[in-house]
Amino acid sequence: MVGVNNVSSAALNAAALSAYGRNNNSASKSTDISTSKTLPEDNLAELKQANENPFERKIDSLIQAQEEASKTETSVLNSELTPEEEQQVQELKQTDREVRAHEAAHKTVGGPYAGAVTFETTTGPDGREYAIAGEVQIDASPIPNNPEATIRKMDVVIRAALAPTEPSSQDKAVAAQAQQTRIQARQEAAKLRPEEQEAQNNGNFAPNSVKNTSATVENTSLSNVQGNNQADEIVYILFGNNSN
Repeated sequence: MVGVNNVSSAALNAAALSAYGRNNNSASKSTDISTSKTLPEDNLAELKQANENPFERKIDSLIQAQEEASKTETSVLNSELTPEEEQQVQELKQTDREVRAHEAAHKTVGGPYAGAVTFETTTGPDGREYAIAGEVQIDASPIPNNPEATIRKMDVVIRAALAPTEPSSQDKAVAAQAQQTRIQARQEAAKLRPEEQEAQNNGNFAPNSVKNTSATVENTSLSNVQGNNQADEIVYILFGNNSN
């Protein structure tokens, strides 16, 4: 027992590691372990730390080794590219960012009328895929028998088509088509509400007209769910109230 106090920390750690997993039924080995009861607290702390979570330390070491290997592989790959290839990779990255931002603008502003985003990609010298073109399907069809709802829908379609910083020629064509549909819808709406249209042109709204206009927006949204035939009836009746 006196000799144990003179053992170095390294020797204690080695003894502790070699004792890991031993059979507790061995009398001689259990005698060696029992001597640790008389160790000072500092040595006990070192012994405890040496035996604490050995499997976790091994896993951490493996993860760290994998990360280092991945960094090395990436570094080797980049070092194999020629200056021309490195420049091409940078250009592809820039194009990829611009394409994705462009289509994301369509998708975000288009809301329920915008379909899924699809991309055309190419493989760069580094083996990665980069987007070089993309598209979003936009529903620009009018809502049957509901010019007011069609106008609101075309407003969204126009904003979605022109949402990117630099709209393409196709984007502008879609916006122009939606604008024509919107004009036609306004003409149809004007036929359904001649008195309100006249008041709007004169810049003079009666309080009753404003009130019924709000009711029209609310009820036409509801009529969309209930069916087009009923939508026509509700719109016609509400506008008819303006003449009372």
